Amino acid sequence: MSDVLLLLQMVAKRLSILSLITAVLLLLSHLWLYAVFTFIIMGGLICVDRIISEKGNSRAAENQRYYTLIVVTDEDWHEEEHVPFLEMDHVSLELHYQYEDIRRINPLIQLQAFPGFVLVETDDTKRIEESLQNPALVTGNYAEVIRFLKQESAAES
Repeated sequence: MSDVLLLLQMVAKRLSILSLITAVLLLLSHLWLYAVFTFIIMGGLICVDRIISEKGNSRAAENQRYYTLIVVTDEDWHEEEHVPFLEMDHVSLELHYQYEDIRRINPLIQLQAFPGFVLVETDDTKRIEESLQNPALVTGNYAEVIRFLKQESAAES
């Protein structure tokens, strides 16, 4: 969000609080008409604040990229495992792919050692198999995955 919008949002919040205090004091002084005008101004300032914050939230949601990390192994997984990963809300973790399955989907993916890591950009319209046609990162080094995700997070913010 631009600095001007952030400044405008900050000013709108402060002025709405001041308007509320002023309206209460005007009501206590029995100046009803001025109190009504102050409440209207306060409502307008609150609307400005909410519009700006919604605009900022929608931009952040549009720029957010979602990734799926696929851990490729040479052994068969018999059960699903749920493992927390990096505490990033835009990364999901898949553990049930074997190297033969990955090679069948995309023969260009080459891994030298296991476990290997394939990071794909995902959205609601694509399946994992479609995303594997153009992976964001293929590596055998876990540190490279973390470095890539931290760089992407820094670039988005």
